[in-house]
Amino acid sequence: MFTWGGGLGATPALAIRLEEFTPVADFFPTADAIVHIFDRHGDRKDKFHARLKFVVNKFGEEAFRKMVFEERMAVRATRAGGWK
Repeated sequence: MFTWGGGLGATPALAIRLEEFTPVADFFPTADAIVHIFDRHGDRKDKFHARLKFVVNKFGEEAFRKMVFEERMAVRATRAGGWK
C-alpha cells in the first residue's frame, strides 16, 4: 500500500492512499511515476512549496491517482529490463 502527499508544517495534510495493495513488482514503477509527476507539476522554485502535498492539493485526490496510474503504465512500457 502506498500513501503519498502528506506532510506537517504550517499546512498539515494527511497522505492519500493510492490503492489498497501495491504488489512488490509495482513498487519501483509507482515511485518512479510519482517522481515524474512531481518533476512536471511541482514547484521547485519555492522551497516552502516544493512538496508533493501541494501537487495533490492542486489536482485533487482522484485526478492525482489517475495521473500516477497512467504514468506508471508509461514507466513500465519504457523501462529496459526489470528490477531485481
